[in-house]
This record gives sequence, C-alpha cells and structure tokens, in this order.
Amino acid sequence: MKNLRAAIWSESLKVLRSKVFWLTFLFFAIMPIMFGLMGFIQKNPEFAQSIGSIGAGVSLDGVADWTSYLGDLKQGIAGVGLVGFAFVVSWIFGREYSDRTIKDLLALPVSRSCIVLSKFIVISIWCILLSLFMFIIGLIVGIVIDFEGLSAAVLIHSFYRFIATAILTMIISTPAAFLANYSRGYLVPLGFAILTIILGNFIGLMGLTQYYPWALPSIYQDAGYLGSISWSILCLTGVLGLLGTFAWWRYTDQT
Repeated sequence: MKNLRAAIWSESLKVLRSKVFWLTFLFFAIMPIMFGLMGFIQKNPEFAQSIGSIGAGVSLDGVADWTSYLGDLKQGIAGVGLVGFAFVVSWIFGREYSDRTIKDLLALPVSRSCIVLSKFIVISIWCILLSLFMFIIGLIVGIVIDFEGLSAAVLIHSFYRFIATAILTMIISTPAAFLANYSRGYLVPLGFAILTIILGNFIGLMGLTQYYPWALPSIYQDAGYLGSISWSILCLTGVLGLLGTFAWWRYTDQT
C-alpha cells in the first residue's frame, strides 16, 4: 500500500507539472462553448441573420432551453470523451517510451503491477476532473446565455446521466492503454480512437450499435439504460483493456 501511494504521488506530480494536463481542460471547454453558441443562435434568430453564413449552418427549429442544451452536453461527453480520454490514457503510458523514462521507472523498487495500477488511478482522477470541468463550464455558459427551464430536477438528472456517460466512456478507453504500450507511443492509440468513431458511423447504418462498445456510452446517455448484452460487451472491453495492459507490463521485456 505504501508503494502504491508513492507511485500515485509520483504519477500525479508528473501530470501536474506537464502542460498537457492544462491543455486538456482547454480542449474539454470547447464543446460546451460551441453548444452554448448554437443555443444562443437558436434563441436569437435575428442574430443568425446578421452573421450570415455562420449562423445559416445552425438549425433554428430546435428549442433553446436547458433540457436540450444539457442533452447536447451529455452527447458531447460521449463524443469528446472517446478522443479526450484515449489521449489521456495514451499520454500517461506512451510518454514513458517517448521520453525514454521507461528504464528509470522499472529500476524503482516498486512492482510493475503497482506502477500500472497507479497510472490507471491517476487516469481515472484526471478524466473525472475533465468531466466535472466540462459540466461546470457548460453550466456557466448556459447561465450567461440565460436558457429557460432550469430546475433542480433537470440539473440533477442531467448531471447523473452526464457523469455516468463519462464513466462508461472511461471504461472503453482502457484498450488505448494496451495499444500505447504495445506500440510504445501515442499515435497508435489516438488513431485507434479516431477509427472507433469512424467505424461507429458505419455500424450505426447497419443498426448494430448496441453491440459496438464505443457507441454504448452515447446510447446510454440518450436512453438511460443498456441491455444486458450491451453491458456485457462494454464491461468485457474495459476488462480486456486492463488485463492486456497488466499482462504486457508483467510478461513483456520493456527494455
């Protein structure tokens, strides 16, 4: 336990001292600002006419209220989380290879399993902070724009669904950790995350999204539930990513 706490502290310091940590918060702030701008245009159609072609790309048929805005925000965490969380995972593991610190890390009197577990704990905290930050920015943007229909019930329900969707997205991001170690860098897991989004569009056309793990957080945020098969597929994907990463560090020569 003492070694685990020391490993978590070490990983946390590396994250906090990196510019990447703060840049990810900027990345997650973009989505609620964009949704807020679209809601503002819907709420003020005369403004859309005044800005010409920019406002013409926004549908004015929707209702600009808190329910629709928070719904967009929930959908946003399912989408941006696929890339954002995969980036966090790949950076935590991949930087050890790109910075050539993997040999120094393995020389520490800490087991490899402890190192991997500490990394996953830091990843979980980082991703939760990003999710909370995105929701808070969304609230600030919504209050500034002054959407209608905000109530405690709407806010609590949306927050619960938002965080649950974020956690599900985190679970299916674990394969990125294995790919970061297998490829010894960032590019392969990031490319994989983008590929999952592209494939999701084709799988959606075939009506098989309930069997596609990287589409399940989006389905959950919309419906509020998943079928037993979908839950099994999602959990299996997360577990395989975890076990694959632990096994890679345990049985593969990292030098």
